[in-house]
Amino acid sequence: MFKHHSTDSLALIWHSNWGNFAAKVFVRVLGRLFYLPIVQICILLSMAFSPEVRADNWLCGVGINMRSLESRAPQNNDLVWRKVSELGVAAIDDLNAPEFKETKLRLSDLAFVPEYENAALSWMRSASRAGVEIAIASEHADYLGRHRAYVQSLSGGESGAPKMTSWSEQLLSQGLAMLLPQGRTDLTKLIAAENHAISQRSGIWSDRSPGRAYFVAADQGNADLSRVHDAIGRFVLVEGILRAVEHQEWRTYLNFGSDWRRDFTIALEDDVRRRLAKDQSPDDAFSGWIGQKVRVRGIVENRGGPYIAVDNPDRLCLMTD
Repeated sequence: MFKHHSTDSLALIWHSNWGNFAAKVFVRVLGRLFYLPIVQICILLSMAFSPEVRADNWLCGVGINMRSLESRAPQNNDLVWRKVSELGVAAIDDLNAPEFKETKLRLSDLAFVPEYENAALSWMRSASRAGVEIAIASEHADYLGRHRAYVQSLSGGESGAPKMTSWSEQLLSQGLAMLLPQGRTDLTKLIAAENHAISQRSGIWSDRSPGRAYFVAADQGNADLSRVHDAIGRFVLVEGILRAVEHQEWRTYLNFGSDWRRDFTIALEDDVRRRLAKDQSPDDAFSGWIGQKVRVRGIVENRGGPYIAVDNPDRLCLMTD
């Protein structure tokens, strides 16, 4: 997804709009020579014995202001799983199976970063060797002819009994991918898987240094994280305490400091604001968010202060009690 041919590649976004953030050549070479063999040895063990992740109290998108748990997010009951005889993994964003003829597939709701593309690709190729099932997540293909899909494969469970393992959950829980919500699906398990990797500082979440971290703080309240001010032009996950909400006619601003000209701001366009508010007024919908911990993912722009414009409600999450 992060390669130049991917519609959901962070490299594509960065290269086109924000400059070249590709991994250095020597890092890729060293990764191929030393890191991948270790990954290949450990993949099956990680699938069999990876710890169960639990859903923390993060609510995302329209689920934030929904009252009943059952209605917070669409369920995955409408997915139709199909067993495939083999799954080809040409690239991290290029999957194919004989049962789907010439249709190219890519994993839905995931994005890959340059530093961990090789590790993710190695994991996917090893996981593709046993009992693979695929569910198509998008009716229409992207301009490269690829359909979004979910993949699961057979692996050993904690008790030794085989079970179907979600590729998305495994890649997220090991820090080999970032969550990038795209379709109408229940994100609960994916959020929990990613949060597990963040808490363990696994994979892409291990580097917290300025200008390199993918998980940054909205303000100075978290000494363990570098600040969002050091992430201008990059796609990152930002966390902070919401300080104030400002409503304008066509937009709502979520402010994380006293001075919007210097501090981090999230902008919600009217269509996103309406989807988040549901049947409530903006004042009623967002006033309860003040003082709460918020996470948002997106490209950080420089508009006086760091700024993320949210174009998908599911990329905004709120920590609840």
